[in-house]
Amino acid sequence: MTTGASPTDDSGANIKAAGLNVSLLGSSHRESAEAARHVDPTNATPESLAAFIVDEQRKTSKNRPMVPRADVDRIMKLIETVSTAKDRAEAISLMVNQIAADLEGSTVRCGLGGKQLRRLYDQKLGWLGPESTLFVAAQERWSTRVSGLSKATNEQERDTFTVSIPQPDGEGHCSVWITGFDRTPFWLQATAATLRYVVWDRPTKSWLRAPERLRLASSAWLVAAGMVFAVIALWPIDYRIPCTAIVQPVQQRLVAAPFEATLLETKIQPGDVVQAGQLLVLLDGRPLRLELESIETEIQRFDKEHRVALVNGRVAESQQAALSKRRSERRHQLLSDRLERLEVTSPIDGVVVSGDLERFIGSPLETGQTILEVAPLDRVLVEIEIPEFEIGYVQAESDTRVRFASVGGASIRQKIQAVYPAAEVRDDRSVFVAKIEVDNSDGKLRPGMKGDATTYGPLRPTSWSWIRGTWERMLWWAGY
Repeated sequence: MTTGASPTDDSGANIKAAGLNVSLLGSSHRESAEAARHVDPTNATPESLAAFIVDEQRKTSKNRPMVPRADVDRIMKLIETVSTAKDRAEAISLMVNQIAADLEGSTVRCGLGGKQLRRLYDQKLGWLGPESTLFVAAQERWSTRVSGLSKATNEQERDTFTVSIPQPDGEGHCSVWITGFDRTPFWLQATAATLRYVVWDRPTKSWLRAPERLRLASSAWLVAAGMVFAVIALWPIDYRIPCTAIVQPVQQRLVAAPFEATLLETKIQPGDVVQAGQLLVLLDGRPLRLELESIETEIQRFDKEHRVALVNGRVAESQQAALSKRRSERRHQLLSDRLERLEVTSPIDGVVVSGDLERFIGSPLETGQTILEVAPLDRVLVEIEIPEFEIGYVQAESDTRVRFASVGGASIRQKIQAVYPAAEVRDDRSVFVAKIEVDNSDGKLRPGMKGDATTYGPLRPTSWSWIRGTWERMLWWAGY
C-alpha cells in the first residue's frame, strides 16, 4: 500500500487497512456518528473515520440506505490516492484522474481558487491557462458553495454534477465538475468532507513540507548529531597557528670592485644561477695598459741612468736611479695584477640576489664598492613570520609545516631551530621571526619566495581557534 508524507497519508492507510468495515457500525451507528462529529478526519481511527463518512452521507439523505460496499471501495481508493500527493497541484490531478477512472465515460475537471478561479485542471488536457476557452467557461460558472455534491439546474448543464470542496479554515475553494455521467455519484457526497482536509492539507509547493519533515525527524538522530559535534569540538589537537614563510639565503657573498675602474660590461642579471669562477662583470683595462706602458719606459730609463752612473763613478746618482727603478717595478707589478683581475668572477655557486648593473655600464667604480650579491642555493633559510598575539604558543623545537604554492609538491615539516627575541614590523604587521634551514639541492626554492606555514602549539580543543578571540575579549571586559 502506498502512503503519503503527511498525517492525511496515514489516514488513507488506516482507511484501507480497516476496509471501512461498515458492519462495525451496525446498530451502534448513531453513537459512532455522534462521536464522528468531533473527530478530525486527518487524525481519525479507521472506525471513527468510517462513521464520519457514513454520517455525512446520511445527513444529506436520511432515508437513503447506508453506503454500498462498492462505493466504500471507491471512497477508500480516492482518499488513499489523493493522500499520496506531495503538494496541492498533484493532489488535484490525482483526484480528477481517480474520479474519471471510477466514473467511466465522464469528463472531469477541477477548478482551484478563491473568489475568482485561478487554476483549472482537465483530466485529458492537464492544467489550462486563462486564455483557454474551457477556463473562460469555468470562470463564468465559478461559485463558492458549501461542501457537498450538487447538480446543475439549468438546461444547458443538466448533466453536470459539482462537488464543492471549500478550504476548512480559509477563503480557498475547490470545485470538481463531472459531465457525461447518467447516474448521481452519491458516494462523492460522503467523500467531500474528508477531501476538504486531504486536499487542502497539502502545501502549495512540495518544498514547503520541509519544516514538517524536520519536525518528524527522530529526536534520537538529533541527539546523536549533537553528541558527535560536541566530541569533535572538544577533541584535543595541536593548536595550529597560521603563519607566512619567506625564503632567505643561508649566507650571502658580496662581490665588490677590486680597485678603482670603469664598468665595461656585465654578463649576468639578478636571479641568474651562477657557478663558482663564472664571469660576472668585465672592467675597463685601457687606462691601466696606458699607465703600464709609461711605467715600462720609466723602468728602462732608470736602468740606463743607473748603469751610466756606475761607469762614471757617481755612486750616489747610481743608487738613486736604482731606487727609482725598483719603485717603478713595484707599480708595474701592481698594474699587471689589476690587469689580471679585470674579469670579476663568482666566488661561490649560487644565485645572483641583487645587482642590476645594466644602467651603470661606463660608470666609475670605487675600490670595495659592492656591485653584486650572490647566495648559495644548496641550502636555504625559511623565515616563519609568527603573529605577535600568537607568540605565547610557539617556542624552539615546535613543529612547523611549510608549503610553497609556486613550487608544489609535498609540504616541508621540520622543527623550529630558533625564534628571534625581538619583534619586527613586516607588511604593516608586528611579527616574531622563527627560522628553519631546509635542503634545496634541487634548486626549486629561491630567495624571496613566499608561502604558507602552520606552526603547531600545545594541545587545545578543536574549537579553541574559533572561540579564542571571543573568550579573551570577554576576559578583558571582565577585568582579567
